[in-house]
Amino acid sequence: MPTIFFPTALSGHSGAQFERYSMVRSRPLSVATMIFGIVAFLMFTAAHCALVRAVTPLPAAACYVVMLGGLMYGASRAKRIHVSGAFTVVYVVVLELGAFLNSADARTPFLWILPTAIIIPLCSAPFWLTRAHFVIGSLVSLAVTVPFLLHMPMTREEEIVTWLWLSVGFSSSITCFSLFYSYRVQHFVLETRLADLAATDPLTGVRNRRNFLEEAQRTIHRCETACEPVSALFIDIDHFKAINDQLGHAAGDRVIREVAAAIVEQTRLGDVVGRMGGEEFAVLLTTSPMATALEVAERLRRRIGTIRHPHGRVSVSLGLAEWDRGENLASLLDRADKAMLEAKRRGRDRVAASVRESASDVVT
Repeated sequence: MPTIFFPTALSGHSGAQFERYSMVRSRPLSVATMIFGIVAFLMFTAAHCALVRAVTPLPAAACYVVMLGGLMYGASRAKRIHVSGAFTVVYVVVLELGAFLNSADARTPFLWILPTAIIIPLCSAPFWLTRAHFVIGSLVSLAVTVPFLLHMPMTREEEIVTWLWLSVGFSSSITCFSLFYSYRVQHFVLETRLADLAATDPLTGVRNRRNFLEEAQRTIHRCETACEPVSALFIDIDHFKAINDQLGHAAGDRVIREVAAAIVEQTRLGDVVGRMGGEEFAVLLTTSPMATALEVAERLRRRIGTIRHPHGRVSVSLGLAEWDRGENLASLLDRADKAMLEAKRRGRDRVAASVRESASDVVT
């Protein structure tokens, strides 16, 4: 029960992701509910005109419909969730004012205003995208509703019934919002976990090959736009087959995990790290020209050299290539791979760098 009514708060990067998720998944429901509100307002106005046998409410109703339509359009097109929420709050205010003023001259306004005061907060509960929007919208709704009810002539019995039903309506809206919000949070967390599982190598926790290539492509595009240098690093564990054959696959898996942890430790948050398969890893070093990337590669080689296994220490061969403007990702990674093979050919446990079609040993 606490999970339903008070779902775990999302903060930082997850919170921003959840806002984008809500804009994509839940905003269509909000817009559909707003359309229903406009249709209901028109039906409300038509019924009032039929009862008073006059068309005088129609011009004012038309103005309200135009305002509601504009606010609905603004909420549906806003790029930021808080802007969309602001449009929605104003929409609720205009809708309530229109409904209340439309029924002000009725013989028994109590019969018109009370259902409106209950139904609007209840129906709007599902389309609030954040808890802050819901709280602000509910308080504003009360600020509009209560003055109308206080100035409405009622008997003692009608007063009791009005405040009773108003309390029930707002309690129901809180319950409705909490259920919908909790449902969205739980689905967001589930979809995020599934996406992470699909993008992550289960043994090491770094990106798998597919996700690495996708993120590397986006990173190359960003760096090209910003005119920033990028370097690619290919890493292969030396004599890994011998480790597997002599010590077993469990020992081999431990070595792979420790090498992956060392790579993540020695790279920055903005760098892209992935396991390409088996004992091979790739790193895209952002904002790193060749000289900087060579320092990172050599530091990484020494760090991995501190990893031990029963037959000695772990060593790696590293191939490095700096991205040339206009070069595609496949070509860049292919040059880094060839440089890594050159490092192996020259004796392993070293860094080799590629300059376009040739690979040369840079650091030993």
